[in-house]
Amino acid sequence: MLGLRDVVVEYRGRPGGPSLVALSNITFSVGVRDIVALMGANGSGKTTFLRVLAGLQRPSSGERVVSALGRTPRVEFMFQNYRATLFPWHRVRAGIRTALRGRDDEVEHAIANLEFLIPGFRFDAYPHELSGGEQQAVALAISTARCVDLLLLDEPFGALDVRARMRAIALCRKVIMQDRAKAVVFTTHSAEDAAALAQRVVLLRNHPGLIGAEVRFDGGATGGGSEVLSTRITALRARLAEVVERA
Repeated sequence: MLGLRDVVVEYRGRPGGPSLVALSNITFSVGVRDIVALMGANGSGKTTFLRVLAGLQRPSSGERVVSALGRTPRVEFMFQNYRATLFPWHRVRAGIRTALRGRDDEVEHAIANLEFLIPGFRFDAYPHELSGGEQQAVALAISTARCVDLLLLDEPFGALDVRARMRAIALCRKVIMQDRAKAVVFTTHSAEDAAALAQRVVLLRNHPGLIGAEVRFDGGATGGGSEVLSTRITALRARLAEVVERA
């Protein structure tokens, strides 16, 4: 459905000075009903990877590939700086409506999503009256309410408490099952989150950012119980350690 082919992203410094290669020779694809996690150290290019995949940033070389859609893909991007996407002059309920441009179906889904993430949520509060986790929950509820081809989430669970994080993982599964998003790609530093949600995990090395390994899980994103999840986490941590050591 969407992908990258031989993508390089290079940031040039002053004339004659060194340049920074953020991504190097990245080839990647995501298909319908895929849930993919991107993991790697700080500076490995995870956010740049999402920006190029979203079409928000042009690569220095290589290309973004769109296939089998016959139209421009609908992409939703939840930024790591989620606070900047809220409306400080609106109470939460009004801010949701503004963010979704008054589309009733999406507004209803966002409100239901937020109630699911944090039962009894304070919809009449202003963003500055919320905790960081509550603000992140608002941003996630809005992003998961839109009907899109590709849902991109940059560190979507980092500020959430344990209960909200588990509910957020369940919500991301649900948007795929309900076909509100055809595919999800998210970044995380948490092996637990990646193992619980993703069908496959792309591990990035840094300096330059390139794909060091890919881990695929049998049974997909929802297969198995606690023993399977524990096995996935252990295997993922081991592979991540290998990739970091080779960097």
